[in-house]
Amino acid sequence: MSHGRFSPRAFTMPLAAFTMAGILLVYTRSSIHRAKQDTQMRRRPTGDMQAREASGSDGSHLSTGHTSQK
Repeated sequence: MSHGRFSPRAFTMPLAAFTMAGILLVYTRSSIHRAKQDTQMRRRPTGDMQAREASGSDGSHLSTGHTSQK
């Protein structure tokens, strides 16, 4: 390979490397975004329950204390 001329082979490896880096970047960002969404969805019921417990309206006044047995 001469230094004055560029062949398609000279661009193959850098192009493959940049393509893989781009795919990895998109995958990583989407995975992080999805994980944040999952965490928020899991925290919502917990946050609501904590708010109910703090206000005293956790529904315990509706319970009779009896359990049904079969």
